Amino acid sequence: MVVLENVTKQYDSNGTGVHSVSLHIEKGSFVSVIGPSGAGKSTLLRCINGMLQVTEGNILVDGSCMTTAKGRQKREIQRKIGMIFQNFCLVNETTALENVLNARLYEYSFWRMMTGCFPDEACREAMECLDKVGLSDKAGQRAALLSGGEQQRTAIARALMQHCSLLLADEPVASLDPVNADAILALLKKMQQEQGMTIIMNSHNVTQAAHVSDRVIGLREGKVLFDGSPKELDGESLDAIYGKEPVI
Repeated sequence: MVVLENVTKQYDSNGTGVHSVSLHIEKGSFVSVIGPSGAGKSTLLRCINGMLQVTEGNILVDGSCMTTAKGRQKREIQRKIGMIFQNFCLVNETTALENVLNARLYEYSFWRMMTGCFPDEACREAMECLDKVGLSDKAGQRAALLSGGEQQRTAIARALMQHCSLLLADEPVASLDPVNADAILALLKKMQQEQGMTIIMNSHNVTQAAHVSDRVIGLREGKVLFDGSPKELDGESLDAIYGKEPVI
């Protein structure tokens, strides 16, 4: 699903985000990327979805080269990629339903975008997405009035509305309480297992990452220091990734 070939992202003033990273992510797998702050986890995801242009190397998503794609070709690749963030990235003044519908704005005419007058079929599909994440009763609620867990569920419903085959999750539960965090992780795991979605998740919580993932990748200073199953993630590997930092 995702191939990285010797990918480097060099920042002008803040050093290297990722350095010579080569990875093959299989379709339908759940991969967690762990590592200390500044290890390059967020940079890695943003390179995969084309938000950042790599300095060297190539990235392929479902067979298409993100690195060289431009304009319409790049947007077509990005439509296959859903993205959820720690801070949810919702439009707070609009409803949960409207936030989900925003995933398909590219299909609508300018006047529909300006007036919020969406086709009935799209509204029905958005409601189905909200129902899948247990939020059909909150469709008319403004995003700002939703709880943290509900906001993240809305963001996941938005990704479902996008019909993405690859979901990138950047610390999706870091700002949630333990109960909501477990519920969101269970929902992501269900999406992987039932829909065959490929999920790449950044996490500071090693225990959570190991619990939901098929594969764990450990980064430190932009380099891959571990790549294996959760069962292979031992104390020696964690010491290499985190040094003397405490690990959850």
